[in-house]
Amino acid sequence: MGGHHAPRLCEATVRAVWHRMVAEDLPAAAPRFGWPRWTPAEYERVLLDQIAEAPRDGEPGRRTCVFDLVLAIELADRALRGQVCMLTLARRSREMRARRMRARTRAGIASRVAGAPSSLV
Repeated sequence: MGGHHAPRLCEATVRAVWHRMVAEDLPAAAPRFGWPRWTPAEYERVLLDQIAEAPRDGEPGRRTCVFDLVLAIELADRALRGQVCMLTLARRSREMRARRMRARTRAGIASRVAGAPSSLV
């Protein structure tokens, strides 16, 4: 049983790497790639939207699943190597959010027409 064992990634390590990427690595690389200055929360939103293929608006205090963070770290790493463009990812994120807003607006109009309280929209 003396085979090669890959190091285990614990949740705390994944979360620490994720924080470092969005708070330090990506902002430091922004000038080199021509990205705007974004906050860590903006990097998080753009990357996690791509992983979910939908806007990710978590409940306050709810932590992101560690498996999604691993995928987001891989995507961020690709951006740092110039294999994907953060500007393109940000555009896709904005488009997803705009579609969702239009859908919610349509649903809200339909609900009000049907007599539903607007607080349920």
